[in-house]
Amino acid sequence: MWRFGCFGLCRGRVRGDTGNDDAKKAVTRRYLPNSPFKAPDVPELEEYEVGDRVMHDTFGIGRVVALEGRLAVRVDFSPQIERITLPCPKMTAL
Repeated sequence: MWRFGCFGLCRGRVRGDTGNDDAKKAVTRRYLPNSPFKAPDVPELEEYEVGDRVMHDTFGIGRVVALEGRLAVRVDFSPQIERITLPCPKMTAL
């Protein structure tokens, strides 16, 4: 409902807002076997162990200090410890 006089600061819906936030999420499409297009490449998951040295594009060189199953790793980059979710294309084992 559009309310006049509140200049978009009211707590109601604003003009143009559909209220459907799910439409903004990215969806990966499944590959059809009879498609003439090349099948998407599935990246191999890297396995990390505590003590492994890694290189991250943003944080630099670090050392794995904790594992959270196959979901995430905690890496010590000298000034801070970061939680990196897996798979992470920006991080490689050294």
